Amino acid sequence: MRMNRIIDGENSQLNILGNGFDIFCGLHSTYSDFYKARYHKRNEAGEFTDKYNLFYKEIERLLKLDMVGITEEAIGNFKHKSEELEWEITLWDLAFVSKKIKGKDWQDVETEIQYWLKKFRYFEEILENPTGMVMINVVIPDLNKMKLEDYNPIQAGTIQHLSNDVLKLTKIFLVFLRNRYLDRVFTSEGESYSVAILKELNLFENEFAKYLSNEIKNTESYLSNFSLRIQQLCNLGVGSDRNYKFKKHYFLSFNYTLGEITNPSIVFNNVHGKLGLANTIFGIDINEGEHSRAEEPYKFESIFTKTFRTLSLPNYERFYDENIRTIKFFGHSLGDADYSYFRTIFDSVDLINNFDVNLIFVYVNYYDSERKFVNELPNQVERVKKLLLRYEKEKGTKGKDVGYIFDKLRTQGRLSFIDFRKFTGELLS
Repeated sequence: MRMNRIIDGENSQLNILGNGFDIFCGLHSTYSDFYKARYHKRNEAGEFTDKYNLFYKEIERLLKLDMVGITEEAIGNFKHKSEELEWEITLWDLAFVSKKIKGKDWQDVETEIQYWLKKFRYFEEILENPTGMVMINVVIPDLNKMKLEDYNPIQAGTIQHLSNDVLKLTKIFLVFLRNRYLDRVFTSEGESYSVAILKELNLFENEFAKYLSNEIKNTESYLSNFSLRIQQLCNLGVGSDRNYKFKKHYFLSFNYTLGEITNPSIVFNNVHGKLGLANTIFGIDINEGEHSRAEEPYKFESIFTKTFRTLSLPNYERFYDENIRTIKFFGHSLGDADYSYFRTIFDSVDLINNFDVNLIFVYVNYYDSERKFVNELPNQVERVKKLLLRYEKEKGTKGKDVGYIFDKLRTQGRLSFIDFRKFTGELLS
């Protein structure tokens, strides 16, 4: 059993930030904000207000075509319209618009990425020829005559995995990729289609980074709010942690933003990249990216996992040290896509047995778009229960009741839920 010696000024705290933190600081950083700005920006008359948003109509038109209508000519017209509007469409625009996701949590986007990757991984099976090689510009000699049964002459059962809508989109995507990556050769043993699909995701991520940078420029109060809230979080504590002097304040941010920090005891890391460095990433959890064929390991999605993609990001600072006493969460959905990070952190501090480690989950109540009061506490409690239950199952706490870890931390005074506005003395407006 690991036990820390509590000495004032020698221990550290870890603050984990999600998109809710940026939203609280006044930034329009949800995916739905980006979605509306990219596709649905209209004037009072309901008309699209600039040439970029006009392209939503082009995407919608393409997605409404039936299988017969998805021809090279149709895709060519689509590409020409894109160039005419000076708007570089990506494969992921097509995917996201087709589902019209409008959730406010980042896990919605990550869930969609995972959903589509499960479909995209059939590309190789659908189109693999006897030589094991696929060349995009020759793989479908006559797209106009292409039928569903032509997708996979080798493994006829593959198309049974896919709905007609997904099959239609698959055809659009394949023609789209062929247009973009003409003469690129992909093999099951060498470069995979997943490489091209990842390149498309890179383009989409860059578009989001541009949007977010512009939002920061247009939100004058964001940077000052950022600095204020960071310092307030450093000072937030419960029980014996009140007025406790920490040696280090580690911040692990799942956002791409970074304001000014002048406190030398604060160590800040953007775990998934930072604006201005062209390295912002979306991704999936490694556990969700592991799949297998009957005959051999098959990890089409592996290069999309956050674990894999963050390997290329430089670690300027340590994420945390061995002296962590308090772990705070603010604005994170606690979704499955980031679970591997939480599991690693909990393991490193021996959460179950270490009586010196506290968890604090910070939340803010708000008024929704219809001015109805939303009490976030019940929602936060349910998210935390789900997180700790998954951790509990993986740790194999045999003979214990379901919810053992949650109950243990709570009865030991190591689990707290804090209304941030009450802590700072602010009123909800």
